[in-house]
Amino acid sequence: MAYIICGHDISSFTDERKLTICYQYKEGGELIWFNVLALNIGLLVIFPIIIIQAMWVRKKTLRLPEPSGARELKSEPLDHKPEGKQIPFNVLVIGDSAAAGVGVSTQSDALTGKLYQALSQSLGESFAVSVTLHARTGLASSDIIALLKHEQSLRYQVIVVSIGVNDVTRFITLTKWRNNLRQIHHILLQKFLCEQSQQALIIYSAVPPMHAFPAIPQPLRFMLGQRASLLNRVLASTIGILPYSRLLQLNIVNVKGEATAELMAEDGFHPSSVGYALWADQIVTLVRKEQKGGVEGENRRAH
Repeated sequence: MAYIICGHDISSFTDERKLTICYQYKEGGELIWFNVLALNIGLLVIFPIIIIQAMWVRKKTLRLPEPSGARELKSEPLDHKPEGKQIPFNVLVIGDSAAAGVGVSTQSDALTGKLYQALSQSLGESFAVSVTLHARTGLASSDIIALLKHEQSLRYQVIVVSIGVNDVTRFITLTKWRNNLRQIHHILLQKFLCEQSQQALIIYSAVPPMHAFPAIPQPLRFMLGQRASLLNRVLASTIGILPYSRLLQLNIVNVKGEATAELMAEDGFHPSSVGYALWADQIVTLVRKEQKGGVEGENRRAH
C-alpha cells in the first residue's frame, strides 16, 4: 500500500513516523490558518506598542560579535592508525548568528567547537571527524539559499541547519517559509549531503522559544513567540516528508516558562557556552540514534 502526502511517497518510513507526519498535516490544515488569522488581528490591535518596543529592543539590546577562531575543525591523523583507515565523518553547520556562535568569545565554546568535541568523544578514534561552519549573523532562510548557491560543492555525512529567528522578526509568510525550506533541502541534497553514506542526515534545529527570551519585553515577546511557534509547525510538517531530515527541539525553558539563565548569553538572545554544549550533545544523541537505527535496519534486511 502506497502512502502519498503532498506528492511524496512515505511508504518506506516507519509506522511511527507515518503517524507523526499525518498528524502534523491534519493539525496544520485544521488549525494553523486560524492561528495566523488570530495572531494578525492581535498584531493590528497592538501594532503601535509592538513598533515602539521593537525599536527599543534594537537600540538597547547588547550586540555581541561573532566569536574568533577556526571555522573548520579536523581530527589530527593518529600515529598508531594506518593512513586511510579512519572513517571520514564530515559535518556541515549552516545558519544564522546562533550557528555562527554569537554569545561566546571563541569557536571552541560555540556550536562548532562543542559539536566537534562531542562527536570526537562519542565516535572514537575509528572516525576522522571534521566540522565546517558556514553561518553569519542576520541570515534568514532566503539568505541561506543564496549562501548555499555560492558555496563550493562538498559532501558531508551530517548537516545541521539553524534558521528561523530572523524569519520570525521579518514576519515571513508561512507559504514563503515552507518554500524556502524545500529549496534549502533541495540544494543540500544536490550539493552537500553524501547520500551514499549510512550516516547521511540533515538536522533542522527548531526555532527557539522566543516567548521565553528575557531580553524581549511584553507584548512583543508574546507575539514573536507565537510567530516562532507557527514557523516550527510548518518546519515540522515540511521536513517530515523530506528525505534524510530530522527535527531537533531543545528544551531551554524552566518551570517558570522562562529561558534557563545558564543556557543564555549575556544579551538574552543567544546561547551561552553551556547552551551550545547542550545543543551539541543533543545533535550527537540524534546522530547516534539514527546510526543505530540504520544498522538495525540493515541487519533486518540481511536476515
